[in-house]
Amino acid sequence: MNRLQELRAHLRHLQSEKENRIKKVAELTSSLHASSSVLGMDPREITTSLQEAGAVAGDISDGAIARLESEAERLREAKRGRMQRLQDLVVAMLELWSLMDTPQEEQSRFQGVACNVAASEDEITEPGALSAGAIGEVEAEVVRLEGLKGRRMKDLLARKRGELREIRLRARIVSAQQEEEDGGEEVVSDDGCADAAERSLVLERLDARISEARDEEFSRKEVLERMERWQAALEEESWLEEYNRNKNRYNVGKGMHLVLKRAEKARTLVNKMPAMAEALTAKVVAWEKDRGTKFLYDGEGLLDMLEEYDNMRKDKEQEKKRQRVLMNSNHFILTDQRRLQGQSTVESPVARALQKNLKNVTRTLSMGSSKKMIVSASSSSLSSPRPITPSYLKSSFPPRRSNDRQMVSQDSFE
Repeated sequence: MNRLQELRAHLRHLQSEKENRIKKVAELTSSLHASSSVLGMDPREITTSLQEAGAVAGDISDGAIARLESEAERLREAKRGRMQRLQDLVVAMLELWSLMDTPQEEQSRFQGVACNVAASEDEITEPGALSAGAIGEVEAEVVRLEGLKGRRMKDLLARKRGELREIRLRARIVSAQQEEEDGGEEVVSDDGCADAAERSLVLERLDARISEARDEEFSRKEVLERMERWQAALEEESWLEEYNRNKNRYNVGKGMHLVLKRAEKARTLVNKMPAMAEALTAKVVAWEKDRGTKFLYDGEGLLDMLEEYDNMRKDKEQEKKRQRVLMNSNHFILTDQRRLQGQSTVESPVARALQKNLKNVTRTLSMGSSKKMIVSASSSSLSSPRPITPSYLKSSFPPRRSNDRQMVSQDSFE
């Protein structure tokens, strides 16, 4: 009896063990099917792989259970790895969506995947949620967004460079040619940016340089305004010099009064230029003392430019003084020559009297001939005595004094 009871107890134990093993095998098989479904795998492939490993249907031996447990653990590891990969991709995708301002129509395709970003391992049960295809689609979307980000980042860098170039040109820090050369070097150096991290560093450096350029532009504003007025005065000075060299500037013509007005304004402005240059120099010196650096205007020192202009102005003044002295000396020489020539060619009273008598004789001859023609025309049918020859033609002496006075008055009238 005792032996029978022991056998019955052992049988019950074996039956319980069998039930537990069957239940465990069922649980493992169910887990394998669920994991394979989530991973997008065919459960028959799992069964085929188990059969190849020596498993038989309905086998509940320790070896069969161990193989099932090993396979289930492998699938769980694959599930966890894919889930982590998917979550990383989804996080990157969400950030790129926000950065690129992606429309909702494009985001709706991945809303189901995006919902699993914060889910646990047991919460992801949708078939194919962690399949290679689903992860590949998300990865392709991330790659597309990364490419779009890279292109937009490149455009952003180009805009930042353009903004920096515009500020530097507006502030007249460097010339346009120097800015083009510097910009070309920056583009070449940035072409080596292989990833977004390097582009982000370049973008940060550009932002810092833009901020510095804006501060410098603000500090240079007053000097640049004075420099602009001074350059306008330089243009007027150049125009006035060209105007003064024109020999026909006083000719009467249409619009000449406007030219004269401009010339008068230009003279007034040119007279103020030394004071303008002095005030501009004081501002530049104060700026350099405050900033501790040299004031560059189109890449050249502004103080050097002002000093060069001052030297040129002094040279022009010296040249004008030299020309004035030369003109005065030439005038005095010409005056002396004319005075000497005038003294050597003084005419005597007798010579002047002879010239005057010759003029009177010539006038009388012309008057006599005209009267003779009139008389002959009026008395052609009558016989008249021959005209008497005037007495001044018979005599070699000059006419009477009264006639001399009349002739002199006529000559003076002529």
